[in-house]
Amino acid sequence: MSAKKEENEAEEETEEETLYNDITQDDDDEQPIFDVKKTRRFRAKQNAQKLALLLDSFTEEQNLRYEAFRCSTFRKSAMRKVLLEFTNSVSNETVIIFSGISKLYCGEIIERARVVQEQWMEEGPLQPKHIREAVRRLKHTGLSILAGSSSKKIF
Repeated sequence: MSAKKEENEAEEETEEETLYNDITQDDDDEQPIFDVKKTRRFRAKQNAQKLALLLDSFTEEQNLRYEAFRCSTFRKSAMRKVLLEFTNSVSNETVIIFSGISKLYCGEIIERARVVQEQWMEEGPLQPKHIREAVRRLKHTGLSILAGSSSKKIF
């Protein structure tokens, strides 16, 4: 079984080398060239391998959290209403982008809230106090979109 695995790994390495050589050199004049499609395929393959390696190293709890994050979305109608409060018209692309950024921001707050929970040596589900502290710390770093606003208390 290990011989077959080594053979597959050697085959994958030769595929990567061939793809990389195809990207960087032309057979006719041996000068480096740039082929966008091949470069994208090469990078996409590398990213897929890195993601697979990362997912294999997850614990069961981390894997469940990752799956929940991947499946979660914000309703487009709700995002459109929020955006319409600031602008007159909103395209579908803008709604999708805003939803993605919001999802990343919420994920960052949740990660920081988990860190707060661990630092306070508490267990169980996250509580509002953990989320409040995470938002406060995020504001303090200056990375928060809420860094300048302090009029409303979200949590």
